[in-house]
Amino acid sequence: GSGQDGEGVVMSEEVYEGFAQGGAAVMIQAVTDNKNRTFQDLKHLFNKFGGTLGGSGSVAWQFIKRGILRLPSFEMMTASVKIAREDMELRLIEAGAEDMMEEDGGLTLYTKPEELKAAEERVRAMGVAPEYAAIGWVAKETMEIPEEKRAEFEAFENALDEMEDVNEYYTNAK
Repeated sequence: GSGQDGEGVVMSEEVYEGFAQGGAAVMIQAVTDNKNRTFQDLKHLFNKFGGTLGGSGSVAWQFIKRGILRLPSFEMMTASVKIAREDMELRLIEAGAEDMMEEDGGLTLYTKPEELKAAEERVRAMGVAPEYAAIGWVAKETMEIPEEKRAEFEAFENALDEMEDVNEYYTNAK
């Protein structure tokens, strides 16, 4: 709670921004005990995969902070709650959803960050258990990575996943 581990090491949250392979914007949230090491590791990673680590504000304007609720698909929800899809959509809007997107076999709801907890509670009261609920950065517009650069972009994402200090990252790439 104090930002220190048991040995007196101070941990800090840092946000890094840059452009990855194919021009995709990337925002990275890191938790680190050494900002210089994390910065150098990220700079090296971006360079290795054909990207550029940018300064503060270089890509943040392309994202908006939102509450994110990941739910089962409409088909699964309507079958378990026994209501029509249109009625489910209306209930989700009443629960606080500002936007919804069907993707990857499920449904993602977007709320105002300060309304995430209330929206999650309303969805649970409807008999639907969210798979995921968090506040994160959502791209205002997405971009398609060119096919010839897709493999390198995915390798960059995998390398970010492997970095110990990286807590979460967001991109505008589809």
